[in-house]
Amino acid sequence: FPCGEEFYGFDFRVALLETIIGENVADFGRGTFNRWGIGHPSCNNGLLLVLARFDRQNYIVTGRGARAVLTDNHAADVLASIRPELRAGQYDAAIQKAVARVIDEALQHGQPPAFYQFDHAFLGLPCFVCRNPALSIVLGAIVSYMAVLATLKYRIARRRVAFERKLKRLQDARVALGKRGADSRDGPCPICLEQLPQPPPQFAAQHTENGAELLHCGHVFHHACIDQWLRKGGQQAQACPVCRRRDARVPGALGSSAGEHSLSERADRFGRTERLDRMDRVVRVADASDGLHFAMQRLSEEFVDLPGVHRMRAALQAAGYAHDWVEVYYESVASHMREEAAEAAARAIEAHRAAEARGSGGW
Repeated sequence: FPCGEEFYGFDFRVALLETIIGENVADFGRGTFNRWGIGHPSCNNGLLLVLARFDRQNYIVTGRGARAVLTDNHAADVLASIRPELRAGQYDAAIQKAVARVIDEALQHGQPPAFYQFDHAFLGLPCFVCRNPALSIVLGAIVSYMAVLATLKYRIARRRVAFERKLKRLQDARVALGKRGADSRDGPCPICLEQLPQPPPQFAAQHTENGAELLHCGHVFHHACIDQWLRKGGQQAQACPVCRRRDARVPGALGSSAGEHSLSERADRFGRTERLDRMDRVVRVADASDGLHFAMQRLSEEFVDLPGVHRMRAALQAAGYAHDWVEVYYESVASHMREEAAEAAARAIEAHRAAEARGSGGW
């Protein structure tokens, strides 16, 4: 065992006595350990095994240096292994067995066995599990349940923050667009709720410009969003998400079934300039309100599991989306919390009445 620049063995002693008066075996063992001066002073490598026969108590005291080799849980397992010999009154056999295990398993190697190294690294949890399997299962189930609850609460909190952020973004866009009478190009994309490209695209030569796409009905989306939306729906669902107009895409728009050519290119190619110009003049950018209402509907559907969102959605639909969306949401949340508090109070009163009924006596 290393001690400074030199190497020493371990100072291992045994104290066998009839009884201990006035103190427990641990305090007696530590006091005896210090009085006897067990171990080298510079490295504190002593050990003391104490057995009190009539008290039916035992303890292993380890110095700081020896404890690095014989851990507390290892010492406790050694003492547990000699209980059969002690109960049979075979004290010599018990002492020999304990000393042999300590030397063979720890002191001889100068380090704890692998299991007790692992146990020490994890603060004694492996030994606790081995000694208390049933209790460990119960505690593990409780901890797992609490972890699941904490995870769910964390996810709900994150979803609530995301919903409130998106809701405020929609309400701010609604107020800003309403003041200046803007159209669909100025608002957020109704599908992803992110802002459309700025400055607003003009769609002068084609119906896809700067990452935005104009549909036949006049609603504007991010090109990637509407492309994914329509492709997901298949050929039977090629409709505008906002107004449900069929065959929503303008022929020639990027990603449409007619190819990836602008209106002018397709007109020049097939000699139908006049007809395509007429079609181009028919497509006008729609008002922003329909896209905002659709975005609000999608947002409330996505987060309908959050407290207050379902109530907010019903209130907005009943009012035609005329009120402040953020205020309606917080009013709905407050109403939901009041109802939950009232229900909890009613359950508590009912439980109290039931307890009183069970406790009442009679003939």
